Amino acid sequence: PGVQLPPPKPAVKNVIPTEEKPRETVEDGLLVGRYVRKVSLPLNPEVEVGYLVPVGLDGRPLPGAENMVFYGVANGEGGRVPCSQPWLRQLAKEFRCTVFSLGIRTNLDIAEDREQYYIYRESGWFGVVFGVQEKLAKRFGFPSRKLLLAGESSGGSMVQRIAAAHPDRVAAAAWCGGSRYDAERSGKGGVPCLVLNTWGCPGENASSAFA
Repeated sequence: PGVQLPPPKPAVKNVIPTEEKPRETVEDGLLVGRYVRKVSLPLNPEVEVGYLVPVGLDGRPLPGAENMVFYGVANGEGGRVPCSQPWLRQLAKEFRCTVFSLGIRTNLDIAEDREQYYIYRESGWFGVVFGVQEKLAKRFGFPSRKLLLAGESSGGSMVQRIAAAHPDRVAAAAWCGGSRYDAERSGKGGVPCLVLNTWGCPGENASSAFA
């Protein structure tokens, strides 16, 4: 009795960053950004976008940042914050390139469904990748450049298929693992590819045959 309690603290609103209002911080020479993009694709009414841009002390992108790398995630990485992997940060910082990725939620139950599984052109994700590239280029005033691709496991299959479907928009692709490749679209004169297998991925035989 007689003790006056402090007023309740106002509720903190969890503001979801959008394309128009991304959440950005500068960490160790990198501008680290995130936003949510509405996509209305299977298992993904929206997708989280993450990006890393090398910047100087003035916060402006460094020369070379206009070279953009898309990282195709492995199946099961959809719950991870995009571009939170230390090696992606190292890639962006060491080579002074912009890196971006997508938090795609999916599962292997639909892996053979070309209209739902994210690695196939018919699923609609390729357009999202190029849309994010264009959005970031406009955001930072980058000149037009062909996209560089990297991926792991199913993400490796995805980036190979992007390169095969859009050779005019891709400079090169590299991946580790993968198994579902579009060999018919990867003839001579196509996009340069580096096919790796360093951890015994289930797609090792397919990767060797493709290479």
